[in-house]
Amino acid sequence: MKQEEKRIKGKRWVMMLVACIILSCAGSAALCASAEEYPLPEGTTTPGSTQSESSVGAAQEEELHAVTREEAIALAKTAIAQAHCFPEGRLDRAQVYAISYTTVEHPDDLRWHVIFTLYREGTLDEISWQYEACLDAWGNIIEDRDIMVPHVEKAAMLPGAKAIDSQQIYNRYAQEAGFAPFWEWSYTLKAAYSQEISPIVQNRESNPEQVSFSSIYRYGLPGEGEISYDDALARAQESLASRYQLTEEMLSALSQHYDAFDITQPETRRWKFTFMDPVDVHGVWYRVEIDARSGEAIRVEKGHWQEREWTDQSFDLLWLF
Repeated sequence: MKQEEKRIKGKRWVMMLVACIILSCAGSAALCASAEEYPLPEGTTTPGSTQSESSVGAAQEEELHAVTREEAIALAKTAIAQAHCFPEGRLDRAQVYAISYTTVEHPDDLRWHVIFTLYREGTLDEISWQYEACLDAWGNIIEDRDIMVPHVEKAAMLPGAKAIDSQQIYNRYAQEAGFAPFWEWSYTLKAAYSQEISPIVQNRESNPEQVSFSSIYRYGLPGEGEISYDDALARAQESLASRYQLTEEMLSALSQHYDAFDITQPETRRWKFTFMDPVDVHGVWYRVEIDARSGEAIRVEKGHWQEREWTDQSFDLLWLF
């Protein structure tokens, strides 16, 4: 009798265990059916799944930035060019780096940091100069002390900033002239250089020495109603022959000449020529200036190199041109 009761109790426990297992499976099936019937909203992640961090960052960046990366670069480029008085296109050949960022000090302020890197002519790894700007999320140029970047206008006024800019411009043109001294550059190269350097050197107390001497006068090219280079050169030679009774042979010997088209005084734009005999470099020199409109000689003179006192600092460009 007792053994029969034990068997019945054992069967009950087994049946209860089976029933629990069946109920558990049924509940899981119901949950699975519910999940298929009501899918998760798009973009919602479930445990064990991940969403691309880059896509999240890009989405947040689009939301928080009022200006795009391209707009930030354009705004920074304009601000830097204006602060440094750059001519149009000065930063076109620069390599651009632009990134959005926050800092520990201001974790909620998303900003842009834009850097323009210029490399030395003919190289891809020798940096000649860098210009940078910070912008807030709305595209305003700012000073960011968190990363030690001054406002572009303040950076442009730092000691030596513009002096370096102007020296780089001079070096670029000097390279094109085979690193010849300024007075030996062609009149066309002087004109191009003068147009680029003039806005930078205006109202500046100190400049690199080469820049100072090469920007004493402003140079350009002849315009409508002004005589050509060949015409001016012929008139200058005629003036020399007439003033100093030079023969054709003597004129031919003056084969070395330095030329410039001076536009410093708009009312008397003029061609300038300095002649010398390359064989007699320590001998006589001649100088002629021709009015660009009338073609008349407005200055004809000669001198001797040994009559002047030269210093290592200058070739007396005030006198030469």
